Amino acid sequence: MMSKGTKSGVLTYLYAGEMDSLACLLSSYFEDLISGTNIWNSFVSLHQRSYEKPIPFYDTADYYEGEINLQDISFLLWYFLNLVQHDMHILPTEDRILQTAEEVMKVFEGEWETAPENEELKTYYLLDNPGDDFYKIRDLVHRVLFKTYLFFHDSGLKLYHDSLGIMEKYDKSENTPMMLYENEIHRLHDVPTLLLGIRGDEWVAEILGKNQGVDLAVIRMTKRLSGFFFYQGQDDDHYKLEHIATETKFDLMKASFPEDVIWDEEESIVYLSIVKWQGDWWSSGIFTPRKYNQKLVDKEKGSAQSQAALHVLKEENNPEINLALASHDEKFKRFNHGERIAFMKEEETEAYVDRFLESFNNNSPGLPEGVVDEEVTDSNEAKNSSTKDAEDETANDNPGGVVFFNPNSGPEIAIGINSAFPNAKNPFFNQKESEIDVVELLFEESFSPELVHYCIDTHQSELPFFGTDSGKVLLDNLDFLLRFTKGLNYFTTPTISLADLKIEE
Repeated sequence: MMSKGTKSGVLTYLYAGEMDSLACLLSSYFEDLISGTNIWNSFVSLHQRSYEKPIPFYDTADYYEGEINLQDISFLLWYFLNLVQHDMHILPTEDRILQTAEEVMKVFEGEWETAPENEELKTYYLLDNPGDDFYKIRDLVHRVLFKTYLFFHDSGLKLYHDSLGIMEKYDKSENTPMMLYENEIHRLHDVPTLLLGIRGDEWVAEILGKNQGVDLAVIRMTKRLSGFFFYQGQDDDHYKLEHIATETKFDLMKASFPEDVIWDEEESIVYLSIVKWQGDWWSSGIFTPRKYNQKLVDKEKGSAQSQAALHVLKEENNPEINLALASHDEKFKRFNHGERIAFMKEEETEAYVDRFLESFNNNSPGLPEGVVDEEVTDSNEAKNSSTKDAEDETANDNPGGVVFFNPNSGPEIAIGINSAFPNAKNPFFNQKESEIDVVELLFEESFSPELVHYCIDTHQSELPFFGTDSGKVLLDNLDFLLRFTKGLNYFTTPTISLADLKIEE
């Protein structure tokens, strides 16, 4: 393994094996454009539709779609470095990125006119009869997500590491193959790429649209619905199922299963995952029959999580959850001096959230705006009475904690980024650490997009980082950046259930 410190440009960030992977990524981009496989061009088109520019971060006034571009290479370098680096966050304006991109561009320009087209490569992303077979489409989604150069270091490596973990944990289990398969199908259907935060079927639709003129509607699938179902018979083309938790009826395509599958009446409960495609429901994932079990039925009918499972198929949120969150939000601000954020020692954060939830669920009458109970007031006054020297010492010795009420999910705790919030009530703010904490807030997956937006909306003018070239670039491309850095956490979901809430009439 080579030392990172002995190399120049972006190679200073990489080990030997990572350098080989980067070379493969850049060469594949070049071959993609030469051969017209339209992987990169699909990204450009989707980004253009979403953000009205071909790629993020870089000036595209002289950008030429379908040709090699210095901006493309710069972006691919940034993308790769932030996928393989786990101990630092690399900004797109890094001089090393721009320097290396220029060197690579010189090589590509020298080969552009004479590089041979790979006529076989494009067939890898074509279908004989697009849209006539769910499993053909699913196989192409698998190919694009897990084997294509643009997503291999995202989706492909995550699947690989998941699989290693499953095999290590369940090495001797007869269920290991089933768990490996279920994880693979979960990632295929349910997990978006870090680029643009979209799922594999949308990428395939864009690629086939460019290669074969296939309409998006032919390819798109719903998210998976997983759960327990009653088997209730069959007709010529469908198995009749009922989702136990919600009593919703489904007709499942018989073509989802081998012809020798037997649905035994004694095994009248099945666990499976289904996807809707072109108006029909298809099985996609493991299939596990069970004998009738009343305890299981009662558990499913009483499970808020199982009852909420149908909402994965809908774009809108549960209106009851939204109403509950709004009520929670108002109570939190009353509990917390009228603000949505609180600052305290790291070890105090969980107790603070617990105290708030207890006051909420005990249906306490609520306090006037800006007024809280004596325990909370005393705690805040003690913190705010510290001297400047004591605050600096605290900031150095304890990273501090943030309790933030996320209006889309509920209370959340963030540790170690207090210097991203120059709030007068934040005794842990340290101006010297502010840029580090702001970058951490932007790039670290665990910090929600809502907390990022709160920081920017409230404190942008007070944080020097957002006045720098790098800060301005990230602000101009904020939504793209958050989709990339937050992953699944970009799509905020409630951390509370209706069973946890008591909403005042």
